[in-house]
Amino acid sequence: MEGNDEKTTFLGRNKVKILCMLLFAIGLMGAAVFSGIGYQATVDMKPIGMTATRGLSENTVSVFNLFKGDLKVYFNPFLYPISYLSGCGLISRSFIRASEFWDYKGAEVADMVLTYTLFLEFAKNLPYFFAIGGLAAVGLAKLRMWTLSRRAQSFKMPGLNRLSPKLSNKDQTKDTS
Repeated sequence: MEGNDEKTTFLGRNKVKILCMLLFAIGLMGAAVFSGIGYQATVDMKPIGMTATRGLSENTVSVFNLFKGDLKVYFNPFLYPISYLSGCGLISRSFIRASEFWDYKGAEVADMVLTYTLFLEFAKNLPYFFAIGGLAAVGLAKLRMWTLSRRAQSFKMPGLNRLSPKLSNKDQTKDTS
């Protein structure tokens, strides 16, 4: 039970930091998936024909439209740095895809190709989002502690002075006068 108490106290002490990290990471992820903020994409495609295949039973036939196209995606280097470091800051691909017979313009094909590409790069950059969120949470906690220690010094509350970083010579002379 002793290990459980340590986990409880760790979570109890750091729940604000963890919540801050998650909120900041979710904010970065949200910005990364918006077109115009996280990426710029163009999908140029044209229909090249239709194909028919036998369905599950002998009497059914499935008809699909075929599309050929090019995909270009430019990723924001701040939101997708791992993609840039791995050489995928700009992705340019050609594709041939089939769509359902009702999708004669190919909107579902364009969405499918773009979503697949974005998902791969988004998943590659997940550690970055959480690392930046963690750094922001730790930085905000340090800023909060620094502010509290400055307030304690201004009110001459010795109990909170232990939270502050070492004072410079200028600050030490100010306290002694």
